[in-house]
Amino acid sequence: VVAVKKCHVTDTVKHQRLLHETCALVLLQEHPLAYGYGRSQFYEYSAMELLDVDLEDIKGTITLRNLVALSLQLLDALDFVHSHGIVHCDIKPGNLMLGTAERSPGRVRLIDFGVCRPFRNLVTDEHLPDCGIKHTLGMTAYVSLNNHLHHTPSRRDDLESLAYSLLELVAGRLPWDSRSDESWSSSRRVFSLNQQWTGAQLASDSLSILGEFVDYIRSLGHAQMPEYSLWKKRFRALVSDDPPSLPDGDGRNRPQQGPSSGSRAGRPPKSVPWPEPSGDWGGWAPCFTWETAVPLENDELLGDESTIVREHLDTIDEVPTGQEHHPQRGCAPEIMRSIAVAKQASMIYCRS
Repeated sequence: VVAVKKCHVTDTVKHQRLLHETCALVLLQEHPLAYGYGRSQFYEYSAMELLDVDLEDIKGTITLRNLVALSLQLLDALDFVHSHGIVHCDIKPGNLMLGTAERSPGRVRLIDFGVCRPFRNLVTDEHLPDCGIKHTLGMTAYVSLNNHLHHTPSRRDDLESLAYSLLELVAGRLPWDSRSDESWSSSRRVFSLNQQWTGAQLASDSLSILGEFVDYIRSLGHAQMPEYSLWKKRFRALVSDDPPSLPDGDGRNRPQQGPSSGSRAGRPPKSVPWPEPSGDWGGWAPCFTWETAVPLENDELLGDESTIVREHLDTIDEVPTGQEHHPQRGCAPEIMRSIAVAKQASMIYCRS
């Protein structure tokens, strides 16, 4: 049994988003495992390892040993991803999943590499400069302060998102994540609240290491290499001979002290509007409405992605079952096509 992810795409798209994600899985080998890829005139399909539950479902309920185990695995995972010159750009509890009982139970996988990008030059292997980006990448509540300010993503940004994810798993909620407020997802609003909290204020005394981790990451330079091993050692020490206690998930781990005055200069710039969808719709008539996906630009490419995927994975040459009701009646028949179809730049709608 495998999981199949799909993404709607125009007939002439230049750089397909799901092809990009599948290429990342090939290069990374097992986050999760990728088995096959194919596309029709309407959709891309990627067959990958079936996983069990994401960490979004266990927020506020984890034990100290759970926290340490997750921290060690995720630091290892990001160290591995970064060693391949890739930054994930969307670390959050919902993108951290556990393996099934049949295969690697308890092992955490990073998923959804759709907005990942290289942070090293593909030819020289030199760290890319901070040239800035047009948009904030990832879910607003978890992105780094530098991401809010549209700095080019690097390793520090993945780790800052990891720190916020760990804090939320312990506390159940981040102090700047007010989802009851219609404007909760505003980058400027979240940034203005986030920057007021130091790491020490975010973490309780029993888990001061999380606060120290936040402050450490925020101090890193754009191209500075994080000390993965040091922080794994420090998290591991939490379950040594005399570890601190972790209260039950009843809200006692939530930040108790109010925010301090902001210390981060600047404010998030306005994002540039995404390009309008273009290309041949091929007679596609959907029976649903999906949000516009993030366009894939040249500086996000991980190499010759079509060739990498074609040479390493099986080709999905038949339309997966269960797709018959996605287009409306009267829509042209869906036909699988070669990966190497001639394309033009555009991006349409995406959903996993």
